[in-house]
Amino acid sequence: MGAGSTVMRGERYPVQGLRVEGGVVVRLSKLLPTGPVEPDELFRYALSDSVKLPALLERAVRIQPERYEEALDLLTGMERRFSPSALEALVPVLSWLTGSTGIAGTGKEWRAWLIERQTEKEPVGILDLPDDLGR
Repeated sequence: MGAGSTVMRGERYPVQGLRVEGGVVVRLSKLLPTGPVEPDELFRYALSDSVKLPALLERAVRIQPERYEEALDLLTGMERRFSPSALEALVPVLSWLTGSTGIAGTGKEWRAWLIERQTEKEPVGILDLPDDLGR
């Protein structure tokens, strides 16, 4: 199995989100940036005309975990602007930001998830009745 998993007691598990107390940092290249990325940078790049998956993922994995919801909010709010192919390219990013194991969803399934997420985040209106009604 590829990088990103570990074997414990004979079972293979993904290591995303696993707490590590000691380890070695491995840098693939000194040319690759290592600093955090603002969620709006991922969003800006995802909406550009020349999205490349490696660059998209490089931005996604550098977002601080405490800002994943912010990044998801940006992507959720602009779901309609993503073409089917653009949303397909976002599948691994959405998987990363949500912490889902594996990249099983299709772009269409992730679109439905984003729409549902947007619906859940929309404020519910309060029905303002005249004082003598509803009592």
